[in-house]
Amino acid sequence: MTEKPPRLTGEALWLKSSRTPTADRDLDTVLGSVTSLPLKYWRPHFYFTGARDRLLYGLTRRMFPVKPVRKKTHPIFTRRLLAHQAGMEVCPCSTKRPYNQSICHFIQKGCTLRHTGHVMNRNSYLVETVTFNMPASVAAGLLFRGEVPVQCIIPVKP
Repeated sequence: MTEKPPRLTGEALWLKSSRTPTADRDLDTVLGSVTSLPLKYWRPHFYFTGARDRLLYGLTRRMFPVKPVRKKTHPIFTRRLLAHQAGMEVCPCSTKRPYNQSICHFIQKGCTLRHTGHVMNRNSYLVETVTFNMPASVAAGLLFRGEVPVQCIIPVKP
């Protein structure tokens, strides 16, 4: 009788077990089946949703959004890993092109994100002049949507 493979749900994804695929050993396998991803597993070009405006307003030293709306959220784009794997530098995204950037980038509408198959339903501009280090407490509440392929990050000139 053959043994059933373990299910990739709940805590099993994050525990170190010799029989279950874990995030530490098989991150690419795990990414397609999760929506909540601990900060230690984040990589550059990951796209998350659900960052509340009021929280972003504080984390960005009142730079983004210009007028925080109580129940509104904005996506987050991961830019780079911090030294000594201390966390991740991120920037918020917006459906409106940032007015204070001479050159900016956007994630193209229709782009299919890696690992999850999430399809971008609109252009999402990277607000690259407003970066901050993501706190682990905030990261835990964001929804992982996938990894943005490089070819979907389009530069826009003035």
